[in-house]
Amino acid sequence: TQVDLTIEDAKFEEWYANKVLLKGSWNSHLATITAASIQVDKGSVVFDKLEFDPFSKDRDPISISLKLDNLDFRKAMGKFLKPVYPLHMFLSGDLDARLTIGQKFSIDAKSNLKVKNFSFDNQRMDQKKPLSVLLDISEVALVSSFHIDEDGLKFEDTHVSLPRTKLAAYGSVTGKNGFDIDVQGPINAADIGKLGPFSIK
Repeated sequence: TQVDLTIEDAKFEEWYANKVLLKGSWNSHLATITAASIQVDKGSVVFDKLEFDPFSKDRDPISISLKLDNLDFRKAMGKFLKPVYPLHMFLSGDLDARLTIGQKFSIDAKSNLKVKNFSFDNQRMDQKKPLSVLLDISEVALVSSFHIDEDGLKFEDTHVSLPRTKLAAYGSVTGKNGFDIDVQGPINAADIGKLGPFSIK
């Protein structure tokens, strides 16, 4: 069975997309996606070819390659937003991921991304308070390996490049332990727009 599908205002659990385009085929035990894209506001995700068995009881991880363009990180997080709520950024670039789908959902991925308008503030999803932006960086290149599940975000082997700064980092952002991040390398203050209460020019 051939599939050529367009869905507008698509919703799944806590995820939302303005438009989903899907082309592929379906038989008794194999779904093949030959072309797919998701539009979220002004950002998008384009999928490479993907094959999986939607009825498999084993729920083997699904390998998938994505190309991101100006994707709003917080809107892409869906049900995983709460522990990373203070993070804001827009992502463009390549991402290779393995999805585990079942009673527990997780993502293991490697990425090579350009990040724009990165910021970290004091806000919590379940608590209103006056806004305080703790860190603000206009643009950064990010190469990383990371894991996302219902507990939050864990990352390792992460390299951050700014015009005058090169950093290595690893750590986690979880609802239980908050931010636990180790960053190594010299930072050029000229690359940072805001750090704590200070604006840096």
